Amino acid sequence: MAELIGFNDGRKLNIDIKENTDNFVVVEGINTIDAESLLRFLAGFIKVASVVKESARPKNEDEWVKVLEDLMLDKDSVSPLTFGLSFYGKKENVPASKNQERIALTLKKKLRVNGRAVRWVSGRGQPLTSVQVDKNNLVKTSGAEFIIVCGPESIIIGRTLAVQPFEEWGERDFGRPRRDAKAGMLPPKLARMMINMLGLDIQGSLLDPFCGSGTILTEAVLSGWPKVLGSDKDEGAVKNTLGNLGWIQSQVGKKFDYEAQTIAIESLDKFIAPESIHAIVTEPYLGPPLKSCPTLKEIKFIQAELLPIYANAFRAFSRALVPGGKVVMIIPRWLCSDGQIYTLPVFENKLPAGLSRLDIFRNFLKLANESVVYSRPQQFVLREIILLEKVA
Repeated sequence: MAELIGFNDGRKLNIDIKENTDNFVVVEGINTIDAESLLRFLAGFIKVASVVKESARPKNEDEWVKVLEDLMLDKDSVSPLTFGLSFYGKKENVPASKNQERIALTLKKKLRVNGRAVRWVSGRGQPLTSVQVDKNNLVKTSGAEFIIVCGPESIIIGRTLAVQPFEEWGERDFGRPRRDAKAGMLPPKLARMMINMLGLDIQGSLLDPFCGSGTILTEAVLSGWPKVLGSDKDEGAVKNTLGNLGWIQSQVGKKFDYEAQTIAIESLDKFIAPESIHAIVTEPYLGPPLKSCPTLKEIKFIQAELLPIYANAFRAFSRALVPGGKVVMIIPRWLCSDGQIYTLPVFENKLPAGLSRLDIFRNFLKLANESVVYSRPQQFVLREIILLEKVA
């Protein structure tokens, strides 16, 4: 949601969010970008569907079949058809797996008119994955995936228009020539989400002053940023960044404007002129990788190491940004051995003059979140994403 809200602001789409839950959002107003392009820009969404029907929630299997059968386009045609059904919503509102199977099999039987070939792609009680939708051609003319959003009293049905280009994401993650797994790498999807969270017009320069292997800068050029700049105190990291940017340039057959230099954050002024950067997206050093929950003593030691780095970064950001420029960055949180989660207290002291913290949702949807947290199971270092702005 944070990504969608920032994307909406930056692209000036004027979308209206009608409904959202943990795993879907219903919007109006995205008419200027086709579905495939939308999923190439957005990293946090795996499907886009067009709403085709809203109705009261069916009470039994016969009613489910009737509602869905009426939506099957050209149901009297003799051309082959492959279809899938993906139910979303709270468990108590979604038909059980065995009921989903009976609904689909009954539909299949009814659609076999005049010997028509009909095939059902089963998700075994779970929504179909983007891979299943793509490999079974369910967004082609001979196929259809219907997304059924189930509420306690009503349903919303959408027909899938496009799925996320998972092979392209996988290639940028695992196919890039320069990777440093030991140092830890930002996932390309998270990098893209952070870029979208900026909520800025795509103009001017985007900087990553802790560029690592260049993941953020790669996603920035693919998002349309006209100029990207990277820096890192590690010469090897800068070489990796330049190698990966050169690789993506050859992959897409387009020349990008990019530059990277070996410079520590406290000396960034030697590389970046004052008030010349429109956006900063970055993941600074998060401390050493951990194989188990740290103790509070270990966390305090890491915090003492990191706080000066982040203080230097804030000062550098304040000098480098143009008025109205924004920062999306990560600060670490730690899952302690006592079961508590501790964060890096970067806001205990005032931010440098001109730099202020923003609500990550910018009061959208009447939410009040100053950050969002990205993590995966079994991780002991969590990524807290924050948003800053340079004010005049």
